[in-house]
Amino acid sequence: ISVDFTGVGVDNAYEQMRALSTVNYAQKDKAALLKEAFQKVQANVDNVTTDMNQAKRTFTVAARNPSDPGLAPQFSGDDGILMPKKNWSQHEKSSLLKLLSKTEDPSKYRVTFVKTEFDTGGIVPVAERSQRVVRAEGIEKAVREAVIGMDKIPSHKAKKMIFAIDSIPATSGGKFNLIIGGLKPTEEEKKLILDAFKKSLLLKEGEISGEIIEAFN
Repeated sequence: ISVDFTGVGVDNAYEQMRALSTVNYAQKDKAALLKEAFQKVQANVDNVTTDMNQAKRTFTVAARNPSDPGLAPQFSGDDGILMPKKNWSQHEKSSLLKLLSKTEDPSKYRVTFVKTEFDTGGIVPVAERSQRVVRAEGIEKAVREAVIGMDKIPSHKAKKMIFAIDSIPATSGGKFNLIIGGLKPTEEEKKLILDAFKKSLLLKEGEISGEIIEAFN
């Protein structure tokens, strides 16, 4: 199970530009100018880091599982990985999304579930697992980018939605389920999401779309 905290790079860039726009460039002391710019940029970037750390704590609490009390995510930057002792049931996956959907910005959490076994029962090589996670994350990102915009889902509404990719690997490609939580889309929006999901798959590589699973509170 992986989580990627979306938009951190964009938020950092935005906050840096916002900080620089408030610097007093009229001052003649260049050293003071540089100091002011650095301090304001650092303060704004620190705020982004604080928000991300809070999101990590929220995910850690949401991912607690009574059947696996020692389970805890490991984080590196804006990525996290959770290694449960056994594959989670659909109920457990949906429960995680339901908890994350209660946050102010559920779209911040790009969650993927990638099985460590192939659909035929063989073990996915360790070196290949990270590639499978990256691919699942890419599908979520492609779906989100495709459904937001004019005459689509407004960004303020999409921010309240959370999409998760559930990957069942095959030796070539695999099956992907899309789990939707947070703010419930309209039937028209749901069709838009489904179309984007299907288009995001590399059919020539053996990728197939599975179920659209609802995980609404």
